Amino acid sequence: MNQTQDPGNVSHPYPMTALIHGRFSGGFGWIAYPNEFMRRSSTALVHDGRVWVIDPVYTTGIDAEIEALGTIAGIILTLGHHDRDAIWFAERYDVPLYIPGNLIAAPKGGPAVRVAGQIPHSPLELLPCGGRGAMAWFQECAIWWPEHRLLITGDTLGTAGYFAAANAVGAHPFFRLSPPVGLLKLPVSRLYPGHGRSVIGDGVSEAVATAISTARSNLVAGWVQAFRSIQGR
Repeated sequence: MNQTQDPGNVSHPYPMTALIHGRFSGGFGWIAYPNEFMRRSSTALVHDGRVWVIDPVYTTGIDAEIEALGTIAGIILTLGHHDRDAIWFAERYDVPLYIPGNLIAAPKGGPAVRVAGQIPHSPLELLPCGGRGAMAWFQECAIWWPEHRLLITGDTLGTAGYFAAANAVGAHPFFRLSPPVGLLKLPVSRLYPGHGRSVIGDGVSEAVATAISTARSNLVAGWVQAFRSIQGR
């Protein structure tokens, strides 16, 4: 059991009322603070009664929602700096905190366990999609569940206002110079980004492909969109 401060007792400028999104038989996504500019989103997935929680941000009542899915089997990070409340969740449920092997500046020790290829005892595949060349310092690992054509990203793709307008899928403004081309051909029908609401349906694969393939050519437009989003906070 975790002995550190309960994240629910930490002061926060936004009300803690989670926005649940993309719920289906295999899990759901949630935005702990819907009015927060960053629109940090987390995901819980369940398979055969085992639950994996990705990039979690705590908010009141979300633990009960997660526990209703099944037995928590592990916590997963897509980015080193997406530790958020991950250690708290891992210690509370006494489960591993899975860190994809390509991540940089990720938590060490305690419940942290380095993994590659696939999360143990799960259908979840790990797809490194970090930057290249001058952007090699940025490393991310997407999560792919083939059965449900479900993709989870951390920062590379998102639907928050500073990624794209009107909840469309867009590339992160900082990483448009090195978009996640390894994800380009995935037949995605469910996208759960680390920032913004999930998008679901037949057009998701095309939206993901467009966001990646036009990231560089729409560089200036993307930056303008991000700037306007920041101005409108």
